[in-house]
Amino acid sequence: MKLMEQNSQKYFFIELCGFLLLILLGILSMAQTVYANDQYSPPLKVEIESNEGVTNSKNIQLSPELNKEYHFLATIVNMSHEVMDVDVFSSIGVSTNNGVAYVKNTKNLLNPDYDLGKYVKIQSDDGELKDGIIRLAANQSKKVRITIKMTRELEGEILGGINFSQVLKKKDNNKSVGIIQVYQKVITVRLKLNRLTEQKSQTYDNFKFVNTSDNVVSLGYYVTNNNPLVVYANAGSYKVINPNQKVIAEGNLEKDHIILAPLIKTQLSVPLLDQSELVSGYYQFIVTEDGEETSVKFLFSRDQIEKLAEKVSVNSNVVVKSKKEVWIRRILVAVIIVLTILVTKLYIYNKKA
Repeated sequence: MKLMEQNSQKYFFIELCGFLLLILLGILSMAQTVYANDQYSPPLKVEIESNEGVTNSKNIQLSPELNKEYHFLATIVNMSHEVMDVDVFSSIGVSTNNGVAYVKNTKNLLNPDYDLGKYVKIQSDDGELKDGIIRLAANQSKKVRITIKMTRELEGEILGGINFSQVLKKKDNNKSVGIIQVYQKVITVRLKLNRLTEQKSQTYDNFKFVNTSDNVVSLGYYVTNNNPLVVYANAGSYKVINPNQKVIAEGNLEKDHIILAPLIKTQLSVPLLDQSELVSGYYQFIVTEDGEETSVKFLFSRDQIEKLAEKVSVNSNVVVKSKKEVWIRRILVAVIIVLTILVTKLYIYNKKA
C-alpha cells in the first residue's frame, strides 16, 4: 500500500514537472515572438518636406495652374547597415479589391493623358537619375527633387504616386539582370484639375468564369470608371442569370467599399451559387441601385465551356454542361433505349416460345 502511494506521488510529481515545462516553453516562445516583432523596422524611410500642396509627410495634393512648376524635396534614408539600391519612379493609381495600388504602368488606363508620369520630373542631388536608381550607403540619406508641371488643360483629377522601392539585382545565368522589389514607400499625388462638365455611368465588361486554385468557380468582370474622378464602385444588389433563365449568382455590392481611380478599368468578381449550371449561350449580369437597374448581356461560347470543363473537377461548386457531356448523355440515353427494346423483344419472343 505504501509502495502504491509512493508511485502515485512520483507520477504526480512527473506530470506536474511536465505541465510546468510546457508553460515555460510557451512563455519563452511568446517572448521570442514579441522580441522579433519589436526588433523589426522598415529598412527604408521616406519623408517629403513641407511645401505648397503637402498635406503631410507622405501626400501631395494641389490644384496646379497650367505650365507652372511646383517643386518638392523628399528625403530618403537607408535605415539598414548595408548598401541599398532604391528605384524611384512615378506611378499610376489603379484600383484593387483592397484599395488603390500604385504601379509603374498599366493597360487599364483609358486616357494616357491622365498618367502622372507625363507631368513629373524626378532628380537627385547629383542631377538626373541613372536608370531611376539611387544608391545609398549604410545609414545614408539623400535628397530627391520632384517637379510637377501640368502642360495640358484637363478636367477632373489625376491620381498617382512617387514610388521609392528597395530593389535587389539578380543575375540569371550570368546573362540578364532582373530586379526584385523588396520594400516600397509611396508618396501619393492627387492633382485636382478643371471642374468636370459631364459625368458618365460606370460600365461592366470582360466577363469570364474563373476557376480558382481551390476549385471554386466565380464570375470575373471589369468595372470601368468612365470619369476622371476618384469615386466608389456602384453599390446595390446583383444577380447573374444563365441562358436557361436560372439565377446562378446573387448578393449585394457593398456601399463605399471599392475605390475606383480616375479613368481606370478594375477587375472584380462575384461568387457563384452552389451547383450552378454553366452552359454555352448568353448570360445576364444585373445590378440594381436605388431602384435603377443596369443589365449587361455577355456570351459564353461553346469553346469557352469546353476549356472550363477540362479545368473543373467533380468536386467544384458548379456543374459545367459542355458539348462533350451532352453527347455522352445522349449516347447513354440511346444505349438505354436500345437495350430496353432488345430486352422487351426477347421477353416477348421467349413468352411466345
